[in-house]
Amino acid sequence: EDLYRTVLRWMDGGSLRARAPATEGRPRRSESPANSEALARLHHIAAGRGMQRDFVLAFEGRAEKYLALLDAFLERHAPSPQALRDRLDANDLDGARALAHALAGEAAVLGADFVRRCAVAVEDGLRHAVEPEPEPELDTIIVDIDELESALAALRAAATPPASAVSA
Repeated sequence: EDLYRTVLRWMDGGSLRARAPATEGRPRRSESPANSEALARLHHIAAGRGMQRDFVLAFEGRAEKYLALLDAFLERHAPSPQALRDRLDANDLDGARALAHALAGEAAVLGADFVRRCAVAVEDGLRHAVEPEPEPELDTIIVDIDELESALAALRAAATPPASAVSA
């Protein structure tokens, strides 16, 4: 609830207006083609695997800002699964844990719950990796990183505009 309020405050430039979850009958800000495309993308993303639908749809009035944040997140974290693997190879468990933690936090802000859960699994695995024998835990962490990579790919696919929005 606090995170939701903070994100709304930031997106509204400092003012906090109460918003109800999106409903079919709710009037929309503008029906410009750009806004219609942004709303179509927002709805497509909200329906995606592991998304907090009501949370995402609460941003209907700020769809373009939400999409810009999501696109920046996807661009920034596209290399994260490989960066995690590289840090594990270098035995930089603290660096890998910090990256997984950052990814989980950013995913939570966007309502990308499946990505967040995958990143938390990686972070938790790294927290519990015990030296000098971390190998069994690291095998599990690699599987978690693979799942995280799949979750990011699914989110990227969901963020791609639906064919109807592209042809409009």
